Amino acid sequence: ESFGVLSTRDNRGVSGGVFRESSNASGVRGLGTWVYHRKDSEYKMYRASLNFNSVDIRTRETKDLQPALDNLMILVAIKQRALSCGDVDFCLRLQAAVADTLNEHGTTVDELGLRLRVGFRQSFWMGRIELGTPWSSLESVVEWWRRLQPLRTPCCGLGQTNVLFHMGLQDLEERWRQLKDELLDVWEHAGAEREVLDSRFRVGELASQRRREQLSRFWERRQMSSQDKRRSYKGRSQLSVQEREERAKRRISRYLRMWQNLNRRARAAARAAAIAEERRLNRQRRAERAARFRCFREATTMGDILGKRFGRGVGASSSSGLGGRTHFP
Repeated sequence: ESFGVLSTRDNRGVSGGVFRESSNASGVRGLGTWVYHRKDSEYKMYRASLNFNSVDIRTRETKDLQPALDNLMILVAIKQRALSCGDVDFCLRLQAAVADTLNEHGTTVDELGLRLRVGFRQSFWMGRIELGTPWSSLESVVEWWRRLQPLRTPCCGLGQTNVLFHMGLQDLEERWRQLKDELLDVWEHAGAEREVLDSRFRVGELASQRRREQLSRFWERRQMSSQDKRRSYKGRSQLSVQEREERAKRRISRYLRMWQNLNRRARAAARAAAIAEERRLNRQRRAERAARFRCFREATTMGDILGKRFGRGVGASSSSGLGGRTHFP
């Protein structure tokens, strides 16, 4: 089992001269495909997995596609039952869903190879890095979920979804410290080295520090803006009638200047468009005249020109026998 608490995928190598790479060739959501490569051969394995309410659940790998699809249907049934009846505690619903679904399909946890873990993200502190517990049994995952779920912070988005608008920075830091301690305790109990995982946490925190600073600056600007609005409202409420009228006149004059500037720009744009259209028409007329002249020059002979000037007989006699050229004796 890999102790990569900060890794989002389980693409571990396999001993014995065999290594594995993930693939999405199945095209079915919730069905993973892995290709095992040996020195002289390769073979494909399938595994069903789902995620709901910060719980990752998966089955053992199979060589055939149909057993993996059957396992996926069992996981979907577990998910639907666990997410129903929202008034009941989620851990109790999950345990009941696993037991009832396996009993309904006539299988057991060992036959299915059912493994679970708690997986989630803390984007304010770790960015897009996913955190998680080791893959373990249902009882262990239920215990870990109850320990970690109260310490998680909501998703950190932009604007009003920024987590700083819902809780203070000190509360966030305290929750994050407790959450890290709990995760480190879980992995240390599973056999991982606490110092190695702690260093990975520090690397993730440094990688997302710039985003935290941007969110903090945005929160500070919004707080200062709201305070300025409250102060300006109090100041406006204490003005006299004459001062309010003067402010209104200045505002009206400012709007008039803006309207005049807009009209001036619109007239300038219309003049520029008219000049551009006139230039386009002139270019089109010149091109048409040039085309007519080329056609006239290519289709008209000297005989035709003389015939038009001195009569049809002269043009016909002058153009006959000499290829349309005038002959002077």
